[in-house]
Amino acid sequence: MNVKHSSEKIKTIIDNVHIFPAYHMNKKHWITISLNSDIS
Repeated sequence: MNVKHSSEKIKTIIDNVHIFPAYHMNKKHWITISLNSDIS
């Protein structure tokens, strides 16, 4: 699922396990959250 997030915090929440830079979106403002994983 793609979610828009504040650009100041995106680099700190991307873990490349559950949360990724958004695919086909502006990576400065969008992240992708994997729905097939447990997120706490």
